Amino acid sequence: MTNAVKTLSISSIVLSATLALNASAAGMINLVDSDADGVISAAEIETARAAQMAEALSLYDADGNGELSREEREVMKQARMQDQLQQFDTDGDGELSRTERRAARDAHRDAMDAQLDVNQDGIVSAEESAGLEETRQDRKGKGGGDRGGKGGKVGSRNG
Repeated sequence: MTNAVKTLSISSIVLSATLALNASAAGMINLVDSDADGVISAAEIETARAAQMAEALSLYDADGNGELSREEREVMKQARMQDQLQQFDTDGDGELSRTERRAARDAHRDAMDAQLDVNQDGIVSAEESAGLEETRQDRKGKGGGDRGGKGGKVGSRNG
């Protein structure tokens, strides 16, 4: 494949991925209490992550091999960064300031809290966040790290 064709192919992927990400809240994991027990369990989180990975593969796996190469992951990262720029660049300078990055992070956290707050009382209880904590601990044990922020704390800033 020539560089021009490769660049055109990647550009097409970036455009379609950016549009898709705008529709799916920048790749935000979609947690669902599928068994309606009032708690999002670790199994439900893993199901949501698997769905998120399947979506990422459908959007970014340009060579169709079922894995995201370094280049494909970079395309995904750039699409997400572009989406965040469109959503949170309030001063229109084409970059995210510290304040704008904080707003993006807070919006992501608020969206996650809203999903975890199954009973919608405005507070993510220990019971509601137990599945997320279990998942984080499992990922740490498997070398997956904690991608949920410093200290791995979960909870509503509302209460």
